[in-house]
Amino acid sequence: MGYAHLLASIAWYTNSLLRIAVSRLRRCFSDRERRPASESPTLSTGIVVLLPGPIGSAFAMRHIARALSDSGRHVVIIDPLGMGASSRSKHADYALSAQARRVHRAIDTVLPTNASFVVAGAGTSATIALHLAANMPDRVQGVVSIAGGGNDTQGTTGLRLALALSPLLDTPMGRAFARRRFASTARAQSADASWVTSASVAGYLGDAERDVRGTLSTLQRMADSQEPQPIGPRLPTIEAPVVLLVGDKPKVSSPMSAQRLALAGGLRQFRIDTLVGAGAMLHEERPRDIVAHLVRLGPKP
Repeated sequence: MGYAHLLASIAWYTNSLLRIAVSRLRRCFSDRERRPASESPTLSTGIVVLLPGPIGSAFAMRHIARALSDSGRHVVIIDPLGMGASSRSKHADYALSAQARRVHRAIDTVLPTNASFVVAGAGTSATIALHLAANMPDRVQGVVSIAGGGNDTQGTTGLRLALALSPLLDTPMGRAFARRRFASTARAQSADASWVTSASVAGYLGDAERDVRGTLSTLQRMADSQEPQPIGPRLPTIEAPVVLLVGDKPKVSSPMSAQRLALAGGLRQFRIDTLVGAGAMLHEERPRDIVAHLVRLGPKP
């Protein structure tokens, strides 16, 4: 199934702030609709929530979503505020704990209140996933961190790259240069860079190119945001098992040793899986390994 066909099988829903992609669910629920028990996914159906990073939107999760859908899982992809196709508010709180609360509300719009799920986050969105697990202990069955070290700040390699590229996307010449620079950086962050093609680069930068000024201002607000609720003290409250996936070819954006130790020391159930022959772009280099962990953490459909 190609990306276009995958998107055709996904129901898109906007809850006024966030863009949500839902695959294999029977329907989308709005805030005001009652959730009929007959249409509620149960624990046996296997629900996975995917949180992309600042660049890429649902496109970045295409391989994971496709494989999960093929295996019978329900897939929900949520762009956090300011990322991907979601809104770019000028006055919102972009701290990661605030992002997690919005994602929580978004999940409630598309899933019944009794539905449990496994969540995966890429890069800084892994911290959103950890906050989500702390906020929803009775529903989050497991967390997969895709090369994310549990950061409170958002001045990561990916965000810095996005800030550098956004001003260039306003003109055809600038867009061409930005795509070349993104491709170069993506290759440098990958041990297996065969996925970096003109089509994949266009997919990653598409949302930013459609709203250059909004993207730039929002990314700056993310970088400047202050976290009032650090994830560190919350780690011991997370009951769900957490798996950190890293590549055996460390890159600039790979989680540092101190971040790994903080997760290991704070979480009740934690393990690190090192993927051989991979860098930091694991959702592109090793999507099947990510899917295997998500399936292992959740129930069988």
